[in-house]
Amino acid sequence: MNLNQAVVLMIVMCLLVLVIVLAKNKIEFIVNILLRMVSGMICIHFLNAMFVARGIDLLVGINLSTVGTIGVLGIPGLLLIYAITALKFL
Repeated sequence: MNLNQAVVLMIVMCLLVLVIVLAKNKIEFIVNILLRMVSGMICIHFLNAMFVARGIDLLVGINLSTVGTIGVLGIPGLLLIYAITALKFL
């Protein structure tokens, strides 16, 4: 193996390690967003049920925009959606 082949092999190995690390972080990021989406849907469901039981007309629908907002922003997204809904009724 000459020097050029060794350099090419080292570059390929470094790129392979970089791709593996980026793929792992990307998968972790996607799983994190999906878990936030599912937990956000559950929170919306239980909060809507609690508001109905107390006679408060502050219901949020479960749709792609609300679930996407909660998936990206997390708890602040959930609070934001309920704040927008509350301000709409004022």
